[in-house]
Amino acid sequence: MAALRIFARPCVSPIFSNLLPSNITKTTLFNNFKIQQRCSSFKSSPKVGDPSNYTEFEISKDPKEWFFVERILALKTVPPAPTSTDTELPSGWKPQSADAKKLPYFVARTKNHMQPVYIARTHRGMRRITELHKIQGDIWTLEADLKKYLEEQSGKRVATQIHEVVGQVNVKGDHVIRIKEWLDKKGL
Repeated sequence: MAALRIFARPCVSPIFSNLLPSNITKTTLFNNFKIQQRCSSFKSSPKVGDPSNYTEFEISKDPKEWFFVERILALKTVPPAPTSTDTELPSGWKPQSADAKKLPYFVARTKNHMQPVYIARTHRGMRRITELHKIQGDIWTLEADLKKYLEEQSGKRVATQIHEVVGQVNVKGDHVIRIKEWLDKKGL
């Protein structure tokens, strides 16, 4: 790579000008020099060139044509979640059920209507802690029910930690999928 940079420099061009035809040498060395030129700021960047070198475009104000652009743009707000779905969605997403209000605890969804279950990796990925956020109500009962479910599923003892003020339960290990299944079963 370094050799290519050396040969592309304009000071070396007289050496190779005798070896190649004159039209190839001039254009190649000039283009290589332009590639190496660095633009460190806006002021030193090249000015706008001839308009014929750029892509042609047309500004349209026709609403029929603008419809195709609007459907590609990102939405400004998150659309409301469906309240009930009889069929299973391809993504596996399920809304919260009305039975969840009977429980002594509640897990609120995120602003994108997703379950607030996350994995935190520390110590270069060696320690994995699953975090369940946005818990309201009796956090101690939720932790007991969740711990019982996880121990039944894994067949091992599970270590948990409760942050009552924040409304968060931490579970040692990677249990994201199991906790989301448990939340779906409970209707949370």
